[in-house]
Amino acid sequence: MKHATHLIFLLAMALAALPLRAATPAAINSLFDGRFNDTPGARVTMMENGRLGKQSVRVFKSLSIENPDNDCASEIETAVKRDGAAATSREVQFRDGKLYYGFYTFPDKNKTHRYLLYLNQIPAGGTQLILIYIESSLSAKQIRELLK
Repeated sequence: MKHATHLIFLLAMALAALPLRAATPAAINSLFDGRFNDTPGARVTMMENGRLGKQSVRVFKSLSIENPDNDCASEIETAVKRDGAAATSREVQFRDGKLYYGFYTFPDKNKTHRYLLYLNQIPAGGTQLILIYIESSLSAKQIRELLK
């Protein structure tokens, strides 16, 4: 009986963790696995418990690629759209059928706000694709001001 109670407790704990796991932007996280480290024109920045200007952030991940090829840009856009579907708030703009801009707010995780910013300048004649993921206590308005 003691074994069955322990098993039920472990099962309940595993099921309780499922909603938190489902809220994690997995497709975006996978883009920071090192696959772009050797991509020409790519800059990857990752920081935990650091500062952006005078503001503290729990997690900061950024990927910036100068003149990305079509496959690379498409892979990133697909990941953004996939995870963006789980956002609680989104502001998006398209140009020539491509996602040009996206600012996404995800469900809070451990009382921390989570944001994703995507900007693909290529459809507007630019040369950069930028992806930024942030976990912080800052509001969406504060994040926008910080990233201007």
